[in-house]
Amino acid sequence: MIAALCLAQAAALAVVAAGPGFGAIGAALAVAGLCAVPQLSLFLQLIDRAAPPSGWAQAQSLGGVADTAGSAAGLAAGGALTGAFGARPVLAAAVAAALAVIPALAWPLRR
Repeated sequence: MIAALCLAQAAALAVVAAGPGFGAIGAALAVAGLCAVPQLSLFLQLIDRAAPPSGWAQAQSLGGVADTAGSAAGLAAGGALTGAFGARPVLAAAVAAALAVIPALAWPLRR
């Protein structure tokens, strides 16, 4: 499920990278945003499954810290790269990176 959401998000960002027009970019960003919340919910459920019941609060706290730190680092790196190279190449690289990571996310979740 997480891999499918990441794929949908990568596809939406690929549309944004192509820059087809304001309306299409807005719709693609909305789709990308719709994928983000279920991903976070699934990640939080995976944290609960991995942690013992006595450590759920601590595990959720650490998951929140990791999410916030990753978001901050990603925003800083994205801003710096966009300033240096422009938006389209950076979005294209982000899409390629997302597509490369999807198999790694899906592999441990198989049943």
